[in-house]
Amino acid sequence: MAASEESRKKFVDNVIQFVEAYHLDGVDLDWEYPGIGQSSQNYEKLVLELSKELKNKEKYFTAALCGAWSKTEESNTAKAITDLCLKNFDWIHIMVYDLHDDQHSPFWFAENSIDYWLHRGVPKDKIVIGVPFYARPSWKQYRHLVAENKENAYKDYVEGEPLDSYYNGISTIKEKTRLALRKASGVMIFDINEDTTDELSLLKAINDTIQESASMPYDEWRKKIYLIVDGKELTFAPNENMGNPFIDKNNRTLIPVRKPLEAIGAEVSFDPNKNIVTARKNDVLIQIQINKDFIQINNKRIKMDIQVIIKEGRTYIPLQYIFEGFDYQIQWHESSKTVIADQQ
Repeated sequence: MAASEESRKKFVDNVIQFVEAYHLDGVDLDWEYPGIGQSSQNYEKLVLELSKELKNKEKYFTAALCGAWSKTEESNTAKAITDLCLKNFDWIHIMVYDLHDDQHSPFWFAENSIDYWLHRGVPKDKIVIGVPFYARPSWKQYRHLVAENKENAYKDYVEGEPLDSYYNGISTIKEKTRLALRKASGVMIFDINEDTTDELSLLKAINDTIQESASMPYDEWRKKIYLIVDGKELTFAPNENMGNPFIDKNNRTLIPVRKPLEAIGAEVSFDPNKNIVTARKNDVLIQIQINKDFIQINNKRIKMDIQVIIKEGRTYIPLQYIFEGFDYQIQWHESSKTVIADQQ
């Protein structure tokens, strides 16, 4: 269709008629995917001709483009999109999904893809990341996974028969939305009919995240630390008086002890006479001495590079030391200011 001037013109004319007949705002070009060489040249010609006609009608012109493994290295799929094409799109939708079954749509893929198209010269306000509402390799829809078990809304993986499901649950969708608000300009959904229509809706999670960012001063929101424990975001509401995670002057992320530990089922107590916080779960006993640079896990002393502190009546400590004591693995995503704690 794009290979000859005659067929391109026929296609563009029909698209413009369709847009006007249905009073649409614009067109998204989803060609998966032009290749290097003649295919890339045909793609560019189609983009330029369609862009010209849409601009004449004051309509938007966008494109769905590939994600990227690397922030700087180019795949042939990405190379096929010329700089001239990029200049003619009002914005681009990056399809950061369908990577591999067990790496279908991970957080790092979204971040690398944003960085790649920024590296290509696409402005931040013209980059939108796509998020999937379905799983691979099972191809189950998010709403079907939640119908099987509501707890699946807070997971990114569900074992299945005959195929497993790798997908994005509520916490990952919210984190990707925060990433998009910080480093890009928005989120695209593929696709909306696969969502639930209740409190576990992924669209609701996206909207809640956007509303939260809009309700706070931008600098304050950018510094806010988010904590995800066992797939669920742990909130620290001001009226709870349970403290709030923060980054200290030495760039260390500190968390209030009680709420995160109680969230994983640990019993937490404080001895004011000895100035010791004790956390117990199953056969693990952790003792946290205030104003000391070590903690005691059962009979083993663990040296830390920072002292335990008291702030506004709450005990703060780097999350890694106590959570690893309870056999949790810790990840830190700087771009979304998110700490993720999952049991190993």
